[in-house]
Amino acid sequence: MECGQDGTFGPEDVIAALDQRPAPRLLAITGASNVTGWLPPLPEIIAAAHNRGVPVLVDAAQLAPHRPLPREADFLAWSGHKMYAPFGAGVLVGPSRAFMTGDPFLVGGGSAAMPGLDAVTWLGPPEREEAGSPNVVGAVALHAAIGALKAIGWAEIISHDRRIDWSLRKGLSAIPGVRVLGPGPDIETLPVATFTVDGVPGALVAARLAAEEAIGVRHGTFYAYPYLTRLLGLRPEEARNNGHGATGGAVRASAGISTSEQDVGRLLAAIARVVASEPQVRYLRDPSSGEYYPATPPARATVRSE
Repeated sequence: MECGQDGTFGPEDVIAALDQRPAPRLLAITGASNVTGWLPPLPEIIAAAHNRGVPVLVDAAQLAPHRPLPREADFLAWSGHKMYAPFGAGVLVGPSRAFMTGDPFLVGGGSAAMPGLDAVTWLGPPEREEAGSPNVVGAVALHAAIGALKAIGWAEIISHDRRIDWSLRKGLSAIPGVRVLGPGPDIETLPVATFTVDGVPGALVAARLAAEEAIGVRHGTFYAYPYLTRLLGLRPEEARNNGHGATGGAVRASAGISTSEQDVGRLLAAIARVVASEPQVRYLRDPSSGEYYPATPPARATVRSE
């Protein structure tokens, strides 16, 4: 299934894919794009899949800290660090029957009821899927993070997201030479904005923001290479021949519950300076990774807290 050049698709596109033969056994869909922040219409899509007897797995990693999780999904997966918990903890939720048969993906202590030399009897779920010493600290911290988000309340979080997203996208779109990828302002998105700068590699934009402005952003293809090539409007042969993420990549600015409109203003001013001025120092490009590094530290780096 293809998306439009703005990175969106509708329920009718998913229905067309579901009606192909052989029929799919599982529909896996993102809850929110980690590139554009776009929110697919999950209720309609999940209902269409269920009407055809197809279970749905929602990748909710980007969605979880911003919106309630879709209860209608059969499976949910998300990462703890996106919800402000430590790295290394994640969640997979699904019906017990789906984990009752077959061998576990990872095996080890705590997953087997009776190991033998020729055969193993596995424990029931969830123990059979949680081999080895559990990440207790990660689980406790993730529970605390979920509790903190619930205490703030979804109404407050969503209201904050919308204000920040509006300021971020409006501001980026107003900077000459900056192109914001994804849907237009009439479609709601999370406060995640990916953009390109005319004539400047995304890796160099990110390096300059870090070295000259003390602002950290992501750049590259964000583990969504086919999606980004469509957003950039590249043909397959163009994508293959560009090297280092093939597209040259893009730059992504992400906001969360601690991001203020003042933070967004500082980011926008920094991007405008990067676009309009020459680098303060000479940057070197690593040919193996495509990354840029300042040859010498900037004489007067401007430090801005985020």
